[in-house]
Amino acid sequence: MINHPKKDIVQIALRPGFVIIPREFFTLKMSANEFRIYIVLLTYEDRKTHTCYPSLSTLAKAAGVTKKTAMKCVHMLEEKRLIDIKHTKMYAKDGSVLNGNLEYHFNPISWAVRYQNENKLRESARIQQICKKRKRFAKRSA
Repeated sequence: MINHPKKDIVQIALRPGFVIIPREFFTLKMSANEFRIYIVLLTYEDRKTHTCYPSLSTLAKAAGVTKKTAMKCVHMLEEKRLIDIKHTKMYAKDGSVLNGNLEYHFNPISWAVRYQNENKLRESARIQQICKKRKRFAKRSA
């Protein structure tokens, strides 16, 4: 293994075609397909605006999944707060309005981690309430 100064490694990682993934990303629960779609989206990211516009067909082909699976994964990534999705429009030569590609905007990974942790806390509180109700019911039944 070649030792590179830290600055050189950062410069290599910032080149097009390379992506940087923070460690906290790996604490998120996601399927393998969601992971693949997210990585493909990152490869298309404009690093100044944190957006990209690949078509679902492009995403599916690059990730090795069907278009339907890519669509499901994109919506799951949005639900997990990793990305925001915006519909775009295109104009044909005759002036008619057409649907364009989706615009994907990347959110900070910390938002997704916080959202996941909040969901865990809500689920834990819900389970505790169910257990309390069961205990009360068991006492009444006894």
